[in-house]
Amino acid sequence: MNDWVVFKEVVGNMEADIIKGKLEAYNIPVQIIGEAYSKIVGLEHGDMSFVKILVPREYLEQANKVFEEGA
Repeated sequence: MNDWVVFKEVVGNMEADIIKGKLEAYNIPVQIIGEAYSKIVGLEHGDMSFVKILVPREYLEQANKVFEEGA
C-alpha cells in the first residue's frame, strides 16, 4: 500500500486539475482531496476551497523536480 503525502495545497479545482494533469504526464500517481466538496459548494476562496494534491511518498522528489524545472 502506498504512503500518500501532500504534494501541494491549492485553492480551487482548476489549478488542481492542471497540476494533476502535469504529474500524470510524468507517470506520477495522483490523488486529489477536497475537489468534490469544492465543486458542490462552488467555493473558489476561503478555507473550505483548499484542494490537496497527494502523491505516493516515493514519487515526492520526482514531483518536486517536475515543477522546479518548469518542465
